[in-house]
Amino acid sequence: MTHYSVIWIWGDSAEKHRLATRGFALDVICRVATMVTFARLVMIAYDKPRTGVFASKVVRGIIAYD
Repeated sequence: MTHYSVIWIWGDSAEKHRLATRGFALDVICRVATMVTFARLVMIAYDKPRTGVFASKVVRGIIAYD
């Protein structure tokens, strides 16, 4: 959910510096690509290994679902 704060900060900066008059579309494309890349890296480095650990614990019966 941290992407909401990044979008809010970016929108405030875009309005403050009047980005709509110069290269706004390119700026939007670059920033969205950067956020997607960062999210992908977090998914690979943090989420997938963590999910694997929890899944193996469920299979071994350490975590029980009632």
